[in-house]
Amino acid sequence: MNDLIPWKAWVVLTALFYPSGKRGNPPSGIDTMLRMILLQDWFNLSDEGLEDSIYGNYAFRNFMGLNFLQEQAPDATTLCKFRALLDETGRIMHGGTIVDATIIDAPSSTKNKDGKRDPEMH
Repeated sequence: MNDLIPWKAWVVLTALFYPSGKRGNPPSGIDTMLRMILLQDWFNLSDEGLEDSIYGNYAFRNFMGLNFLQEQAPDATTLCKFRALLDETGRIMHGGTIVDATIIDAPSSTKNKDGKRDPEMH
């Protein structure tokens, strides 16, 4: 997904309305927050479920790109506030559906060449 998603463009668009960190605790990186939103959407996880999954799943940790020896993943509350920020600014992401449209050869009738019902066509 790192090659398919235009991370730099998404970070630039999000930085326009993301808190600067001049007041309160410093905010988590925009890239990290966007990755969390995507994981949550792809795997249909709650905020708390995603927080737990990041620490318990190697693939999630790898996708997040965080060094857990130096920093922690943002908590569920931080994720909730970030999603609300995306929603307020009209930049919320929604999931889609993949549809398998494979075309296969199939006989047009349940009868074989002799005009009798084929026992394999049930």
